[in-house]
Amino acid sequence: MKVCIVVNESKSDWIIARLARHLVKLNGWSAHKSPNPRALVNIFFPYDEWRFSKFTQTPIGAWFTHKEAKSVEDGAKLRRWETIVPVMDLRVTPTEAMAHELGMDGISWHSWHIPHPVELDFFRPTSQKRGHKKLIGVAGTCYTGGRKGEKLLGRLNSEYRHKWAFLGSGRGWPVVTKWRKWKHMPAYYSHLNLFLCTSLNEGGPVTVLEALASGRPVVIPWGVGEMDALPEGAGIRHYNAGDYNDMVRAIRYAFGDHAPPESLRAVVEHRTPRRWAWCWNNAVHDLLDGLASGGVAA
Repeated sequence: MKVCIVVNESKSDWIIARLARHLVKLNGWSAHKSPNPRALVNIFFPYDEWRFSKFTQTPIGAWFTHKEAKSVEDGAKLRRWETIVPVMDLRVTPTEAMAHELGMDGISWHSWHIPHPVELDFFRPTSQKRGHKKLIGVAGTCYTGGRKGEKLLGRLNSEYRHKWAFLGSGRGWPVVTKWRKWKHMPAYYSHLNLFLCTSLNEGGPVTVLEALASGRPVVIPWGVGEMDALPEGAGIRHYNAGDYNDMVRAIRYAFGDHAPPESLRAVVEHRTPRRWAWCWNNAVHDLLDGLASGGVAA
């Protein structure tokens, strides 16, 4: 089946590029910087790769990672989302809540919830290096608007650096941070006693899944991205998003859990790239079957 993924950086370590490569490898699709008029379907990775194009030669779809909050400084991103959603024939999102919203907006007849995969062959439990302080890690890139919740981490570091150590991977965190290539991330997770997600608005984050695949305990917010799909229990502690005191409570619980690394990895073992590709293949087939039977796309 000839499907084209429209992605700007198909060969980088960026998560979107890695996901696109799984679809190319496992489904036999192609990836290009611009739409292919001879493809059966063109899918924009992520949604804003459409860039208000007037391209209409084929059915079009998009990967809707997350919706910007109205309070975010860059309101242009939210307006872009609201412009692109109605014109897509196929809408796919990693979160169940967003799939529901896309399917209830009165214009979408074809929205799919396909959770993120994790590269299980790459991220595995390893022996943990021990220091004199518990080491808490964060990962990702912080943007304007503060949706990564970096202010929570800044306060945590200020109040608890005498007791816990903090290490960031990516850019913009208010603690010691280093930009790491993806191939170095397993070593990063192996150093941590706990992985912390402070985000207020996310599509994933995939870093939490990678930490769990590496056998590391996580502290994560309720109501953000895919975090509600992860069970509460030993080694996986939730807190109310944006609530600093509740986050500290969850961290203390997590440090007292002593969850076996294998039990944490088991939580994400079903999230394989192969299953991810299979779900996308089904979504595209469903779209084409619907169009062939007289369905009307948005």
